[in-house]
Amino acid sequence: TDLLVCSGLSWPDAATSSATGLPILIVGKELNADQKAYLEAQNFENIYVVGGTAVVSDAVLNTLKPYAANVKRVAGDNRAATAIAVAEKFFPEGPSNLVYAYQSNFPDCISGGLMAYMLGAPILYGPAYLDINKEYVENCGVWGPPYALGGKGLVTTDFFLNVFDEYLEFSYGYVQ
Repeated sequence: TDLLVCSGLSWPDAATSSATGLPILIVGKELNADQKAYLEAQNFENIYVVGGTAVVSDAVLNTLKPYAANVKRVAGDNRAATAIAVAEKFFPEGPSNLVYAYQSNFPDCISGGLMAYMLGAPILYGPAYLDINKEYVENCGVWGPPYALGGKGLVTTDFFLNVFDEYLEFSYGYVQ
């Protein structure tokens, strides 16, 4: 069994991790006694720390090592790059769909985790991260329509048209 570990002090990595369907342990600057007791009672093969050292420190990562055979970090240079790293790790065959959330609006993103999971789709961030999203779409071979969490004023139609320039025949679904 795998476990994802995300910061409880910053929402983006936990929100994008929710699309994996894996259990998520939310941590602060260190593990508390209840978290350690939970980890001791489990038998995790892999623990993935999601996010860079600014959100989940190496000290926390090192504290996790006794609780799993493998403890690894999944991270990028920013929240969008981390979301893509999560997509590449946990959707290795390439997703059939993509779900986009506005990079600065947590309610839409958090509420979309179950929908993304049911679609077999990662949650990614836009519209500010056009280049890395476009590169991911070109490399992953997604074949289904993208979805946006929130209204067109957040993850804009222009963003979709720029990221999915080869996929214009798809209908873009906004979930509000």
